[in-house]
Amino acid sequence: MKKLFFILFSLLSLSLFADESCEVSEAPPINTHIATTPLIYDKYFSPYAGGSDIISIERLLMKSEDAILGRKNGVSESFLSGMGRLLDLAVIWGPINSISYLTQRTFCGFEFRNREFRDAALVDIDIKSKIPGYYNYTSIDISFYPETQVTQVIDTFIAGFEASSILSGQLRSMWTASKRMDGRQGLLYALSALDLAASALNSQSGSIQNPVDAAYPLTEVESYVYYMKTLYPTMPINLNNLTLKSLVNLADPFLWYSLYSQLYYVVKGTPLDVSMFPFFGKSGYLPVFQLALAPYGPEFYFQNYFRTAKGSPIMVYGKWGSLAHNLHWGVGFEAPYLIRTPQQTLGFKFDYFDQYEPNADLTFEEAGEESSFEYQGVHRISGYAFSFIGTQSFDRFPSSGLYLQAGFKTEGYLPGESLKAGLIARAGFSITF
Repeated sequence: MKKLFFILFSLLSLSLFADESCEVSEAPPINTHIATTPLIYDKYFSPYAGGSDIISIERLLMKSEDAILGRKNGVSESFLSGMGRLLDLAVIWGPINSISYLTQRTFCGFEFRNREFRDAALVDIDIKSKIPGYYNYTSIDISFYPETQVTQVIDTFIAGFEASSILSGQLRSMWTASKRMDGRQGLLYALSALDLAASALNSQSGSIQNPVDAAYPLTEVESYVYYMKTLYPTMPINLNNLTLKSLVNLADPFLWYSLYSQLYYVVKGTPLDVSMFPFFGKSGYLPVFQLALAPYGPEFYFQNYFRTAKGSPIMVYGKWGSLAHNLHWGVGFEAPYLIRTPQQTLGFKFDYFDQYEPNADLTFEEAGEESSFEYQGVHRISGYAFSFIGTQSFDRFPSSGLYLQAGFKTEGYLPGESLKAGLIARAGFSITF
């Protein structure tokens, strides 16, 4: 474990130092007013592909709106103009961001896991959703067979939170690179970042009911607690305690920036400058704390966002949790623009995880046997995921190009990735706005 932290610290130090001091082929810095967002496709259309595509489409709509309204020539700060922008946020961008959030957590969340499990035809999902406000309005009906594994249902129930967390992380990386936050995407971030906390706060305290027989639609947090207790009835997981822990998601400076950016957009009509703590010379830094739900129990994330002197975003994280005396933890590093030339960028992403697989083969048919619920024989999994991330711009259209992520992941749970071991492959177009 100490070696892993040493490697991550060394990579971070080298990345910051190299980006600040090297002069590689007159590589242009990432402009502080732009950021690259790719349109991506991958197998099963994962939350990574969906989130990046949603951000790209929304930014294209924002650029189109600015062109139609003539904002390239400047904006007015008059009272009437501000009221017009307030109406713009409420009537246009409120529904757009709500639909984007809902699409990410359903089609790229629940349905992502459903598409992965569909080969076994063990899980069927019926998603009932409304356009959400600042908290969760989604209810899910899951049909399964006696041979369905309990962990498959848990994986499906937490997939919405998983997808929302990935989308908010992609927005953070984009804003870290550009240091500019457009208030028109502020609601999208708030919805995604507060997804888990809002669902937990919207849960009913008291005894946990079976989602199949409940008299009212349960939130995903309530369903998660129920099915975790199906695995282990004596497991020390409590809905009230989980709700309290979820409030750590408020310890997110990007969340408060996103709320303020909407007011700033109404008053000023321009993106908000994102201030960061000075770090390593001209580099910047912002920390983010998060609670996430995993198939083996809740876990805390400590994410660290760095912006190098030339605008490259770097994210380093650690995660940990313990349930039923079983420790699970992991670390990761993502630097998508580590090397840049006038037409290419190259970076990489690395994740290491150590987790347990509680009763992975337990089916609902076996769930009635008390002996199945013992903590004995916990299967531990240590694994990793590593991938290269690169872009290649076109000679005639330097603001756009090809995007490719290629790598490998071992067996185990990693948000947004397949549970099985296999290749990581994503491709698409990189567009600079």
